[in-house]
Amino acid sequence: MARVAVVFLVTRLLFVAGFALAQAAMGRPISVGQMMVIWDGWWYTHLAEHGYPPDLTLPDRPRFGPWGFFPLWPWTIRLFDLVLPGGAVIAGTVAATVFGFAFLALVRLFTAQLFGDGAADAAVVLIAVFPGSIALALPYTEASFLFYVAGALLAARHDRWGLVALAAFLACATRSTGIALVIGLVVLGIAAFARRRDVRPWLASAGGVAGLALVVVFAWIRTGDPLIWFAAQRQWDQRFDFGVGLVEGFFVILPDAGAEYHAYAVMATMTVVFIILVALAAPLVRRLDLLEITYSVVVIGMVFAVSNVGPRPRMILAMLPLLILASARAHALGRGAALVLGTAFAVLSVAIAFATMFEPFHVTA
Repeated sequence: MARVAVVFLVTRLLFVAGFALAQAAMGRPISVGQMMVIWDGWWYTHLAEHGYPPDLTLPDRPRFGPWGFFPLWPWTIRLFDLVLPGGAVIAGTVAATVFGFAFLALVRLFTAQLFGDGAADAAVVLIAVFPGSIALALPYTEASFLFYVAGALLAARHDRWGLVALAAFLACATRSTGIALVIGLVVLGIAAFARRRDVRPWLASAGGVAGLALVVVFAWIRTGDPLIWFAAQRQWDQRFDFGVGLVEGFFVILPDAGAEYHAYAVMATMTVVFIILVALAAPLVRRLDLLEITYSVVVIGMVFAVSNVGPRPRMILAMLPLLILASARAHALGRGAALVLGTAFAVLSVAIAFATMFEPFHVTA
């Protein structure tokens, strides 16, 4: 696992380089602290330090509120802050680093079991340089969420259903995308029950439901409104439009260089990357089990059906089985294919880190 740690830490420099170039382009001194509180990083570290308000919004931020962010990650940062000096930003950075390494370690274990050590090493490198891994360099939920997802998928392959339930609980208390795990376990449970009257996947799915229930109960106790998350989603204009907004963005806003042009340019680029990943992964899809396939399909649907979320790099990172299959396929095609893919990912990572930090572009991480 020492090699995984080295790969993870070295590849963080790609994103730091992009951030530093953006700071220089804006004529500002390079500040790691400023990098850590870009976009959602500010919200998570603020919530870790100050907690959730009893109302939908903060007094100085009336347009957008914190209740769209599930509580487990801010609580996790808070726990790190209790034992580390330097405040919530340092704690969030350390927490993301710890979970990011642990996530890649599980990726290696998972991939090695399916495709062997060579493919596992390739997956670690390719996922570490993938543009969506920008979120693993920031105090975002992705590091912990993907650790829980990888843990659930790996545990399910070994029939460790108690661990699956725990991982599903933690994933669902971390971000709403955890519902994909619950749906995957329910679908797997239907097949398992039909074949051998096995209800363990269904019981494990209850862990995810409990995680979602924790979010609801916490909101109810804090605000009196158990469904405040839905109000927050409306604030952030995150709703299912089944990709209509993306089509408009790609075919109207992009050609006309209209509002949010740079954001749609990033999402259009990542849509091309997604198509390449699907093409690479397709020959190996039969190696996945029903849970992994269902989880991937649900995440893909959630990403492309909510245009205001869309195929941003970190959203595609959540399509973990797809990335693992694509990495294994690139490895099977030979060192040249893996090198080309990794180089393209690395260049994109620097460019997207720049776009994220360069404020005139207004590209969210």
